Amino acid sequence: MDMVNLRTAIEQMDREIVALPAPSSELHDAWSKLVGALALEPAQATRECPHCGKVGMRAATLCGYCWKKLVPPGEADRCGETASPASVA
Repeated sequence: MDMVNLRTAIEQMDREIVALPAPSSELHDAWSKLVGALALEPAQATRECPHCGKVGMRAATLCGYCWKKLVPPGEADRCGETASPASVA
């Protein structure tokens, strides 16, 4: 099972436990221990490749599918900036 499916399953179980009329504290404690033992890291941020449209890691500098160079996050905004008329001499 990949991490996305595992996270989805955990979220679904969380919703199911909360929806129970009177979940036992033992069930809640056991579930919390199991989720803690899995030690899942937060999901990493992703973005779409502007060239091929596939989803990859946000911090990537190359697309893992089409191998085209990607502008690092944060620099994309600066790349599109144009000089304001006041700053042009």
